[in-house]
Amino acid sequence: MFLNQILSNYKKKFNKNNHFFNLIKNSNYILCGQGEAYYAFERSVINVLRVFPKFIVDSSVKNNKNNKLNFTHLSKWDVNKINKYSYVICVGRKKIFREIQRKLISYNIKKENIIWVLDI
Repeated sequence: MFLNQILSNYKKKFNKNNHFFNLIKNSNYILCGQGEAYYAFERSVINVLRVFPKFIVDSSVKNNKNNKLNFTHLSKWDVNKINKYSYVICVGRKKIFREIQRKLISYNIKKENIIWVLDI
């Protein structure tokens, strides 16, 4: 009985409003962060829905290579280009999410284009 209650509550969390495709508004998306949360996102969203990020942005990237960028690269994009994407921040702690969110907003990214991975 207890397990059924947990599963029932878990299923109620997900609806059409927080489905990945609705959150990214059918646009290309950029993943921010390539740690543990990224690998969970890769297993549960990328591999299941077969939707791949246009770029992966992480502070550990030293040289831009293939689709991997450093955050400073984003700061050089113009406002139109930078807002063509949704940004999925792959971190587990809300404090770190807020720090990355503020950094992205400082690059003129609209707040509504920024999604925390835990909201998916």
